[in-house]
Amino acid sequence: MKKRIFPLLIVILVMFTMMPMTAGTVFADADTKPPVIDPAVSVDKQTVKAGETVTLSATVTDDKAVDGVYFY
Repeated sequence: MKKRIFPLLIVILVMFTMMPMTAGTVFADADTKPPVIDPAVSVDKQTVKAGETVTLSATVTDDKAVDGVYFY
């Protein structure tokens, strides 16, 4: 019995080392086109005080889905 286990373990080890590291991995298409941003940004308030919230809005389109827009 012990003589059969060692060759079986070697065969299993060889099978795993021959498998590519990316086996079972799915790669998405690269997003190579930048989004189109409308330069007209709207602001809900013209004058604000410290601590108030300001809402900025912009139109952004892309050939892929737009998950979100961040203003800096």
